[in-house]
Amino acid sequence: MTNEEVEAIINEVFPGLTLYYRDTDLSAELISRYKKGSILLEPAFTDCSYLGGHPTGNVRYLIASSKAADLGKVQPEVAKYGMMVLNAGAFFKVLDVYEIEGCTQILLLHIPSHTVDFFKITNSNLEQTVTEKCRALFEKRMTDPEVEILTTEDWKSRVDFPIGISKEGKNYFEDMQ
Repeated sequence: MTNEEVEAIINEVFPGLTLYYRDTDLSAELISRYKKGSILLEPAFTDCSYLGGHPTGNVRYLIASSKAADLGKVQPEVAKYGMMVLNAGAFFKVLDVYEIEGCTQILLLHIPSHTVDFFKITNSNLEQTVTEKCRALFEKRMTDPEVEILTTEDWKSRVDFPIGISKEGKNYFEDMQ
C-alpha cells in the first residue's frame, strides 16, 4: 500500500469523528468476545445517541464515526433521544475495551468496508490518541448523572443487543470469512 493510499484512508476515517453512545446490559461471556484490534460487522442498523451521561447499563459502546445520520431530522419522534443511526452492514474496529467500577466501555471505530483489510493489520497513533481521550471521557462520564430519556424502555429496547456479535456470541465478521 502506498503512502498516498494510507493517507487517503486516514483522511476518510478520522476527520470529523464524533462520539456516540449506546448502553446496554451484556453477560460477562459476551463482553469477553470483544478483543482490542478485532473487526466487527453489524448486519442491522446501529442506533446510538449523541447524548452522553453516566452509563445506563453494564456496557457502554462508544462509537467514533464521521458517517452517522441524524434520524431525528427524518423522524421527529426520536429526536428526544439524540438518535443517530449507522447503516446496516457497518464495519467497526475495536479500539479499546476498558472497565471501571463494573462497567465496560467498548470503543468502536466506524470504518468503511473498503478499509477493513487496512485496519485489520494497522494500529496508528491516531487510534491511540482517540483511545486515550475516550478513556478520560469515560472516567468523567462515570461521575455524571444518567441521561433520563436514555433510561426509558422505548430506548433500551432499541439498543438491547450487542454490536457485531450475536446474542449467542458469534462474531458476524468472523463467520463470513
